[in-house]
Amino acid sequence: MKKRKLVLVFNDVERVHLVKDVFLVPYYLGKRLDMEVSIVYPPTETNVDLPSSHRGVKLIRLPKGRYPITASLWLMKYAKEIDILMQFHFRNRVTLTTFVYKFFNPKGVVYCKSDGLFCFEPFISIPKSPLLKFLYRNYMRSVNCISFELKDALYMAQTKSFMGLSLKDKAVYMPNGFDEEDFQQSGVRERAFSEKENLMITIGRLGTYQKDTEMLLDAVADIDLKDWKIMLVGSIEEKFKSKIEAFYQMHPEKRYSVVFTGPVYDRNLLYDLYSRSKVFLLTSRFESYAIVLGEARRFSNYLVSTPVGGMSDRIHDKGQGSFVEIENSESLTSVVEDIINGHLDISKVSNDNLSWDELVKAIRLPGFN
Repeated sequence: MKKRKLVLVFNDVERVHLVKDVFLVPYYLGKRLDMEVSIVYPPTETNVDLPSSHRGVKLIRLPKGRYPITASLWLMKYAKEIDILMQFHFRNRVTLTTFVYKFFNPKGVVYCKSDGLFCFEPFISIPKSPLLKFLYRNYMRSVNCISFELKDALYMAQTKSFMGLSLKDKAVYMPNGFDEEDFQQSGVRERAFSEKENLMITIGRLGTYQKDTEMLLDAVADIDLKDWKIMLVGSIEEKFKSKIEAFYQMHPEKRYSVVFTGPVYDRNLLYDLYSRSKVFLLTSRFESYAIVLGEARRFSNYLVSTPVGGMSDRIHDKGQGSFVEIENSESLTSVVEDIINGHLDISKVSNDNLSWDELVKAIRLPGFN
């Protein structure tokens, strides 16, 4: 019997997306519904080396041209063959491609994976263009299910109307998950707390304004780390490298206890880092949804984070993590010292079931549930 088809149309697919929700949600949703899955994307200078398929998912490159026009033309040709159209976020281009899909396949099902509150900006400020008004209203009526990464975004979607239309019966909560299948195939050993190292890690684009890596360095500058190590994993902004060297010159004793590893692209090495570490640190000024928090929680890391990126959704009680104030290094110093000195019990962090296999069950689609 011929399988039904699920297609994600997305405006920016790079190799890095093959380990993120852009790939993993359609992959796991298609696996659950036993569907043929394809991801359709425009070509760029940096994605020319993408394979034609990955883990059974077809990766279809659009012709060169202006997006979303190229996507709309592709949908005109193939809409009738698509049973579920998946898209990300509320954007003008998404309303256009949804309109084209539903025009050529009125019985087709539409699913949108959204993120945080800022996704509602187009609806809160009603567009002046009559065409955009039409497209947004059409989109609100056409979409069958919208999942939100954050609970406060879900609450807004369920309690407010947008352009006179309600999303209450279409909105569901689905946080970002973990690629359990990939981990189980990795061969990396998952460590119990007693086997973990006295290790704190952070992962991200270090030195960017968003990540506020300065806050972390300021916080640990005068701390006696004892037998603890802090590893900062990720690419380093060029302008930040001088600050790192200045930190080591002022605190030479920390050159081997506060370590910048550079980027780690090997997922097995990242899994091993999470498994070895006891604490995950996040000092961001802002995040939509910090995927690293969910990954760290999967390996029972105690979370120490600013109140961003779904942190409040990850922390159910004091034993799971601690909040620190944005741009407040003293707040972080206090928590880190409490951990090192044994004043905080970090040994009882629960291992949340964040497998995408389970999370995609929240997606409710007519004719597929």
